[in-house]
Amino acid sequence: MVPWILAAIAILAAVLIVVLYRFRIRTFLNGILNRIDDAIAGKSSQVPYTESLDSAITERLNQFLSIRQEQTDQSQKERDILKTYLSDISHQTKTPLANIVLYSELLLEQKGLDEKSRKIAGKIASQAEHLNFLVKTLAKAAYQELGMIAIHKEEVSVDGLILTALDSYQKRFQEKQMRAEYVPSGLTCSCEFAWTKEALENLLDNAVKYSGEGTAIQIKVTAYEMF
Repeated sequence: MVPWILAAIAILAAVLIVVLYRFRIRTFLNGILNRIDDAIAGKSSQVPYTESLDSAITERLNQFLSIRQEQTDQSQKERDILKTYLSDISHQTKTPLANIVLYSELLLEQKGLDEKSRKIAGKIASQAEHLNFLVKTLAKAAYQELGMIAIHKEEVSVDGLILTALDSYQKRFQEKQMRAEYVPSGLTCSCEFAWTKEALENLLDNAVKYSGEGTAIQIKVTAYEMF
């Protein structure tokens, strides 16, 4: 056979081998990528056990998934335990703090109480309210971190939302001889009623706390194009 023909055949054979090799490598890598995608999605890959590298990699990925699932389950158990502890702490502290505030207010209402005792009772009530606020804030932050707060939005009346928040502060208004000025808007908004009301109450709390006696708190609602 002519030497150049042999050389051409050899070159063609080499090219074919390279092409086949690259095809096998690409197929192998695509298979690995698919198994990694399954691992990311939390799914185990099932392949017959052999001595191949493909089988070994799949086995390692399945082991990784198993370990990760165990860690996730353990983490969820710890979160559940922490949720229980937080709920217990919240319930156990709520009643004593409320009683301290109540008794201090009753003490302040007693006739004939000397000025020094009145100041002490006032400080007790003030510090108890502050402590109650800190406990509630800590619990809410922990609940949010643990995903215990679920937001269920619905279409609610803005007027109803604001008036409900104002109603809970009537006593505070009376104590400082303050008034709230609000003109109903007739608007609605999509929100979680309870948590949005609490956010409004926090704003009202600051308004009452840092406003002088006999002043007015003005509340206005403006509807924008997007919210």
